[in-house]
Amino acid sequence: NHAQPNKRTPQAALVMLVRQLAYEWGRDGIRCDCVSPGTTHTSMTDGTYADPARKAERASHIPLRRIGNPEELAAAIVFLASTDASYLTGSTCSSSLLPAVRGVTAA
Repeated sequence: NHAQPNKRTPQAALVMLVRQLAYEWGRDGIRCDCVSPGTTHTSMTDGTYADPARKAERASHIPLRRIGNPEELAAAIVFLASTDASYLTGSTCSSSLLPAVRGVTAA
């Protein structure tokens, strides 16, 4: 598992930007959240996950030990846009950080 600073640095910057915007805009009733999809099986990753061993290796680094799918990410986005999330702001939804969607919180 490589550190991947080329991916991690922009992700960290986005998380902090969302938190800052939530703080600044919250007083005006504007919520700001983001979705960080993590490892997801899409048509773009079909080639990667065609090999069961490679798919299993990638999944081994995920708390639930499986690859996500686009429908699960869409459910997170719908939740954040709904009135059910009306008291959330400054949150980052990812495959290991949103208990309502994935059932696991990773520290």
